[in-house]
Amino acid sequence: MGTQFWWFYDVLIVTIAAGLLYNALVKGFNKLVFQLVGFVLAFVIGFFGSGYLAAPTYRQMFQENVISNVQTELETMDLFETMASVIRQKHPDSEYAQADKQTLIEEIPHNNGGSAVHVEAAAAVIDSQLSNKISPYPQQPLQDYFTEHAEIFGQFISSAAGEDYHSAAICLADGYFSPYYQNIIRMVLFLLLEVVVLIIVGIISGMAGDLEQFMHIRRFDRALAVPVGLIEIACVLISFVVAVKLIVAATDNMMLLFNEETISETKIFQLLYQYL
Repeated sequence: MGTQFWWFYDVLIVTIAAGLLYNALVKGFNKLVFQLVGFVLAFVIGFFGSGYLAAPTYRQMFQENVISNVQTELETMDLFETMASVIRQKHPDSEYAQADKQTLIEEIPHNNGGSAVHVEAAAAVIDSQLSNKISPYPQQPLQDYFTEHAEIFGQFISSAAGEDYHSAAICLADGYFSPYYQNIIRMVLFLLLEVVVLIIVGIISGMAGDLEQFMHIRRFDRALAVPVGLIEIACVLISFVVAVKLIVAATDNMMLLFNEETISETKIFQLLYQYL
C-alpha cells in the first residue's frame, strides 16, 4: 500500500540532511553551537530518560489493562479444543493427531509443557485469536518465543489447563506483550522529553541574551560548523525515525506511506528504520 511512493522517505531525509548541513555552513560554529547544545541535550535526556521511565510507566498505566484483556480473550476462546484441531490439520500423522481437548488438558501439564507440536499449535491458536487484538507488532513470532522460553510456556499451558486464566494471562502479558508496549511507550516519552527540553533550552537561551560575543574562533568558524552540523543531522534523523515508527504502530501499519511494506522498498531510510 503506497509502495510506489517509497522515494518520499529517501528524498525527505536527504533533503533534511542537506538543508541542515547548509544551515550549519551559513550560520557557522558560533551561531550553531548554541542550537546544537539544545538538540544534543534534548536527545540525551530523551534517550536515557525514556529508557528509565518506560518500564514503570507501563506497569503503572498499562500492565493491569493488558493482563485483563489477555485474560478476557483466554476465557472466551476454547484453547485446547482449537489446539487439537490444529494438530489434526497440520500433523495428521503424528502421535498427537488423535488427541482431543480433554487428552491435551490432562497430558500437556504433566509432560513439561508438551512437545514442539503442542507449542506450535498453542502459538497458532493464540496468534489467530488473540495476538492481533493485543499488539499488532510483537517482538518475535510467538512460536519462537515459546520455544526459547519453555518454562514460561509450561507455566502458561498448565495455568490454562487448570482454568487459572489470570495466571496464564500474566505469563503472556508480562513475558510476550510487555516489550512491545514498553518500546512504544519509550518512543512516545523520547519525543515528549525532547520537545520539553528544547522548549526549556530555548527559553533559557532567550533569557541569557547574545552569548556569541564571548566566542572568538572566526578563523575556523566554517570548518568547525561541519561536525556540529553532522551531529545535529543525526539527532534530527533519529527523532524523525522514531516518529515514523510511532505512526506506523499507532495506525496498525495500514496508513498510506506510513507502513512497513513501503518503508522496506526505500534504499536509504530502511537502514535507519531497521537499526534504530
